[in-house]
Amino acid sequence: MRIKKVIATEGLGGYYWEDEAAQKAGARRDGFVYVGEPLTPGFPAIRVPSQALCLSLICEGGHVAEGDCATVQYGARAGRDPVFWTAHYLPFFEKEITPLLEGLEVRQFRQAAGAFDSKTGGGKGIHAAIRYGVTQALLHAVALSRGVTMAEVLAEEYGIDLALEPIDLFCQLDQGWYDNTDKCILRRVPVFPHLPINSPAAFEEFQRYIPWVRKRIPEIAGSDFNPVLHFDLYGNLGIKCAHSMGKMVDWLQRTEEMLSPYRLIIEEPVDMGSRQEQIQLMAQLKGEKDARGLGVIICADEWCNNLDDMRAFAHAGAADMVQIKTPDVGGVQDIVEAVLFVKAKGLRAYLGGTCAETFTSRRVMAHVALATQPDQLLAAPGMGIDEGYTFTYNEMARALAIIGERRNR
Repeated sequence: MRIKKVIATEGLGGYYWEDEAAQKAGARRDGFVYVGEPLTPGFPAIRVPSQALCLSLICEGGHVAEGDCATVQYGARAGRDPVFWTAHYLPFFEKEITPLLEGLEVRQFRQAAGAFDSKTGGGKGIHAAIRYGVTQALLHAVALSRGVTMAEVLAEEYGIDLALEPIDLFCQLDQGWYDNTDKCILRRVPVFPHLPINSPAAFEEFQRYIPWVRKRIPEIAGSDFNPVLHFDLYGNLGIKCAHSMGKMVDWLQRTEEMLSPYRLIIEEPVDMGSRQEQIQLMAQLKGEKDARGLGVIICADEWCNNLDDMRAFAHAGAADMVQIKTPDVGGVQDIVEAVLFVKAKGLRAYLGGTCAETFTSRRVMAHVALATQPDQLLAAPGMGIDEGYTFTYNEMARALAIIGERRNR
């Protein structure tokens, strides 16, 4: 199927972009906004509405393939690309990217994605958000041309088995920790709540939340609901403990004991400011907690953006789980390779993404999850629990029903 025309439209992301450096420096909340000056280049304020570049590929036969260029909540840091202001990138896209796509014959996803990358120098110098959106649309185009789901395209081209049921979803929440936790429990979300533990003050509130959530789960759902409790600490455990290894492992042990019998995942316990230092301390922390026989799962996030980073973390033994943060990885083909690599190394694969992306990009990632079978998939966009969770679950359930019907026929 040939791409006849490319339409790029300035759109909106599903949440907000935030200057994490300013938050960690103690920026004060005033309602939903933050008071103070931003510290990270590209941010006019500490919290701003996220944006997206919405792509439509008009193809032969009247098919329209879609993909959205989107970036993460905390951009322009930890080795990530700059903030993706669409008014800035749209002229570049129309001048440099559109001519590469119009007239392109799309038959195989991997071939089309590889051809796009080869024309852009392997994606170097191209914002990861653009590779993310373009390759979503290319995958959608191939699925439309074959009359199958995007999950089936990936399973066939990569020689992998499709999931037989929806992948476990991970819900993250922002304000309203307690009410939104109740939502997660009522919906029996497999993995929650993340929490925005993005400042020393938030970390102190988190300490009070721990015994509350342990008590709350059986109160609402009974004893037969056993979720995984996944918390992103944004490096604040290291700050709280002055990066003392003994103190950090003591905290992990106490927290695991307090939350028993629920399995515990701790994401980004430290943020050391560079990939090398991050890997070094994360590897030491994992080694120390393993030596104590702790079951807590350490998840890599910051400074683990692309496949090369993931290889470095895996080689050093710096994590039990890796978040494949999809907008940072970029191309869908690289996202698939990342999940398969992490699983092959015996690590847990968390197919992440961001609350700040769109329903279109999350739809594609739901199909990537069905094809690659990670341990958990982020429910997104947004932070409202209900919207992102129901959309992502329904997309997987619908796709599986279509695939099942076709197989039976």
